[in-house]
Amino acid sequence: CRIIGDNIRRYAMDTGGICTRQHRYILQGSSCDIFNVIEQCNPVSVHHEEGYVLLTSIGIVDREEQTLEEDQDWVHKKISCSDASVKGLVDQIINGTAEIVCDGSFGNSQSSSAFISVHDDTLYGGNIVPGNPSCHSAYRGELAGILSIMVLVNNVAGKDSITEGRVTIGCDCQGAISAVKNVYWISSKWNNFDILKRIQFEVRNSTIKFDFYKVKAHQDEIKKYHELDRWEKANVKADMLAKEFLKNSARREDRQDIHMNINDKTGWMIQVNNEIVTREIRDKIVEHVWTFQGRRFWM
Repeated sequence: CRIIGDNIRRYAMDTGGICTRQHRYILQGSSCDIFNVIEQCNPVSVHHEEGYVLLTSIGIVDREEQTLEEDQDWVHKKISCSDASVKGLVDQIINGTAEIVCDGSFGNSQSSSAFISVHDDTLYGGNIVPGNPSCHSAYRGELAGILSIMVLVNNVAGKDSITEGRVTIGCDCQGAISAVKNVYWISSKWNNFDILKRIQFEVRNSTIKFDFYKVKAHQDEIKKYHELDRWEKANVKADMLAKEFLKNSARREDRQDIHMNINDKTGWMIQVNNEIVTREIRDKIVEHVWTFQGRRFWM
């Protein structure tokens, strides 16, 4: 705070809406009556020096709790739930009976993942996993699915102030399960370090205990659906969801954007992916549109 005449210049920290692990603060100043400010302050110590008043105190900067709707990053690109399904999940977490299955998919140099509740198939979600094409794999999709469940559970636990609970995550990839079980120590040399680091953060900052169950994959190919157990049925659904997310999504660099520009000198021109088409314009448009759709359908 700085005294200017009868007013005091008050500075407050503004997080700017940044929700990173290490907040960045910006000092913003506003003038107000000095006596009003002094009445509102409860400083630990006060120092007066050459027109300045230094108020020293200790406090906590609170972040608003993230709800399911406020989770804007890629982990929950799509999520479907109802009040009843979330309430059921809360009860299951507290009772230690929550069971959620995830699965990953891979194709066309892109990974996706999905998860679904074993006890309520109206609670599900999925995503398209970020990263360069060279880093994608089915394994990366499996890790992303585990991460999605952890973020979901931690959001629900935080919103409902759950201080203790247990969730069992079902996954058909033993490699992903083993990696997550040993996530307390990870190396930057490992593949998928970014997802493992995020999983590590979720585990360390969670009040919930995560257990894992190895699900047998693709059991619907050798058994009739009614013969599958609850884990295998949920795995089949998660696998279908992950494939559907992958099919219906389009990575930005794969999109075939077509634009028409008009100017007085050249008339109209067609651009495909920001490149001017100079010949065989009709064929180029057809090729780009149908090649894109065909790739998404068959791959």
